[in-house]
Amino acid sequence: PRRINKLLRRAEATASQPLALEALTTLAKLSPLALTTLLALVDPAAGSAWSPGSAATSTTVPSSSSTMQSDSGRTGSSSSEELWDLWSDRRFVSEWAPRDYRHQQLTADLERLQRLYPDLEVVLEGRSFEGRSIHRLRIGSGPMPVLLWSQMHGDEPSATPALLDLVHFLLSEPDSRWAEPILSRLTLDIVPMLNPDGAERYTRRNAQAIDINRDALHLATPEGRLLKQIRDRGDHELGFNLHDQGRRKEVGETGVLATAAVLAVAGDEAKTVTPGRRRAMRVCAAIVAALHRRYPGGVARYNDSFNERAFGDNVTAWGTPVALLESGGLPEGEPVEHLVRLNFVALLHSLAELARNDAADHAESLYATLPFNRSGPWVDVLVQGAELQQSAGSPAYVADLAFDVERADRAPEVDLEEWLREDRRPARSRIREVGDARALEGSIELELPGHRVVPALQVTVRGWRRHRDLFGDLASPGRASGGLERLARHGVGTVHWLVSARRLDEALELAAARGGDGRPEIVVHERSSSVARRFPLLRDPSGVGLGDEGGETTAPRFGALLAALGAPEPEFAWTPLADGKPPLRPDATASFLVLAPAEHEETPIEERSLHSIWIDGQRVR
Repeated sequence: PRRINKLLRRAEATASQPLALEALTTLAKLSPLALTTLLALVDPAAGSAWSPGSAATSTTVPSSSSTMQSDSGRTGSSSSEELWDLWSDRRFVSEWAPRDYRHQQLTADLERLQRLYPDLEVVLEGRSFEGRSIHRLRIGSGPMPVLLWSQMHGDEPSATPALLDLVHFLLSEPDSRWAEPILSRLTLDIVPMLNPDGAERYTRRNAQAIDINRDALHLATPEGRLLKQIRDRGDHELGFNLHDQGRRKEVGETGVLATAAVLAVAGDEAKTVTPGRRRAMRVCAAIVAALHRRYPGGVARYNDSFNERAFGDNVTAWGTPVALLESGGLPEGEPVEHLVRLNFVALLHSLAELARNDAADHAESLYATLPFNRSGPWVDVLVQGAELQQSAGSPAYVADLAFDVERADRAPEVDLEEWLREDRRPARSRIREVGDARALEGSIELELPGHRVVPALQVTVRGWRRHRDLFGDLASPGRASGGLERLARHGVGTVHWLVSARRLDEALELAAARGGDGRPEIVVHERSSSVARRFPLLRDPSGVGLGDEGGETTAPRFGALLAALGAPEPEFAWTPLADGKPPLRPDATASFLVLAPAEHEETPIEERSLHSIWIDGQRVR
């Protein structure tokens, strides 16, 4: 029912007949009688005439706007459909996900492009704060200069590989119906990865901790100064500012995931519509047309409030109207690399339309009617129907638990649940809701009636020398070994580490560097702290074991976990509410255990078997 409801709601919001048919076909598979009854209530003739086979053969897609109809010329929205397959066949950058694309790989790919296309102009425009090179590529010889830049926020990488894919395609097939008008009528200045220092750390800001996109006036960053110099020198007639937005945005109040958002950026507080901004509106409409068939109704309008510090707003004010493209969330089951494909298709199609006739076939009115972005109802994981027990002494109650994982991008062909099992990706989780979460929809939805959810356990270790048990060899940077992973698989979400005052700073630094990534949080205290009296004290963290109940295929009892950690009987010392706050609450870390339903109503909680363990948003057991 939830799946059918989602499909019907999206179909209604987007006027998408295929989605409606998919919903009806799903319902037909579950209950043909129920479907026939439903249709008869709406339309008696439809109820008697409809059959599941008819849905499978219908492929008509009504267009939501005449601007999305195919023109008989070269690059209408219908013909843009071929671009989706074109990218798969002709892509240049092979990285499996945008996040894995770093400055070193970009530099190597630029060198590879130059070897393939010796006439390609690649100019070292300057360097980042930490000295990484920032290049500008120029292709085309047309009279209209266009500026494109990506990744001024280091953690928004989707467009960077797409720009190189675009250059490769245009130069490899210069006489094609897509490339020829672009190369002959436009001159493209392309700056991929404006913020290489941020990209290296996968952070929004640069190495100065400054948001480059808020540095247009102060120009304190070398990256910002470089971008302004390129713009001033080129006096471009249009700019493309390429970003990623949150994965959980909604198109207005339609219930449709915002797979992308566009904006014809204003250059003043009054949002004056100049001829250049009208051009940007038409280009945005062309982007909507290109994406409509794959993501019907999935493009929103970005917040159009003027920001006096932002680069896009000021570039428009300086004389180069800007079209903003924000890559968003993908529908369930799509690999993250499709965000790269989305950028490739949107850019190639809109540039071709711009070159052909100044995007005149794409109405400004379509852009004006796009619903604005808004926070959507999506979460990464939704646990429904389970009993939640916050501490050993508190009663259990039925409550949903919803949380997000601020994670690296997923690999293609790997769904979210599989990704969360992989411990090679950082996972910083945040609980979104505790209680009635029926308004939310999860990428993973766990229906667990009768199960018991309890907060992850907390333990104490004492002494600086315990770093060997927790982290392994300090001479080997990177991933921790042994101890922390073992504790996580025993349900430990927090390790309280007691050290002497002289070791406090070292311990804090080490804990910050080695924690996370599906491992317990490490909280450092001075040795005199009273925390040791509140949680089990582990003598040998790396030696924790469940004995006969520790196998991969067996489900240990909750009591066995507690005993292995040295929890005192009969209180079980799990997550006492020392600060008066429930451990599992909105904005807290999603670290918890799921216990299987009790065999009998009177079965004590320690006799319940383990269903799963989630540490900082990752399922570790």
